Amino acid sequence: MNQEHDEILRMMLRAIAAKMVGDVDEFTFARKRIRRSVALQMPDRESLKKLGEAAECFTDHGNAPDGDLLIQAVRRFNQDQIVAGVNAGGKIISAYEFDYLARVLREHTNLPGWCAYHNSGIGFATCFEIALVVCAISVRESEQWK
Repeated sequence: MNQEHDEILRMMLRAIAAKMVGDVDEFTFARKRIRRSVALQMPDRESLKKLGEAAECFTDHGNAPDGDLLIQAVRRFNQDQIVAGVNAGGKIISAYEFDYLARVLREHTNLPGWCAYHNSGIGFATCFEIALVVCAISVRESEQWK
């Protein structure tokens, strides 16, 4: 039953994203704006205290990132910082990195499973469909400000 439920949710998310990207094929959109990434996911803000200066990578110029998770590409850290992150409860995960052109406020999407840094223009999600939807909203929002 859970697998069926997950598949229905994925189909719904793809439909939402397809509607947002309009005339552009969702796969063309995804190839251009979403890529696989190896990332460090921290369990909570408290765990960041054990990272020292590396904790700054989990902020958006001093502010909390958008979304509900704390994820950052491992390429931002040296080996000692990655070990410290894992020792503090973090996990090395396979994530989806996406372009984040405009802020997506949590009140506009209650989707779980993502994190984004507006000032850096990147976001991360634990599943492709979430990355697709959040990225599509972000791109749409950025186009409204042009």
